[in-house]
Amino acid sequence: MSMSHIIFSTLDHNGLRGEHRVTIEIRSEGKFRVAYGTTNLWFGSPELEYTLQYEDAFPTFRRFLNQLWTETVAEALPDELRGFSAPVLTRMTE
Repeated sequence: MSMSHIIFSTLDHNGLRGEHRVTIEIRSEGKFRVAYGTTNLWFGSPELEYTLQYEDAFPTFRRFLNQLWTETVAEALPDELRGFSAPVLTRMTE
């Protein structure tokens, strides 16, 4: 067996049942699929997704993680998690 999806969530318990998540799928052609939404990528389509080369995928991944925090956690993203060049989002409108 191998792992093809890595899922990030802000839940404090196991099991995703329609909650927002960020998913990274490693593609065989050296690209990453970065997705944001409430569905498992095998069974549905996410709200947003991009298939990108590694150097382009990381900024999108960080933006999606920031959006996940903004939409699912009541408090502001801590400065130590924001990092020096992390984007500051208030609401994604794409």
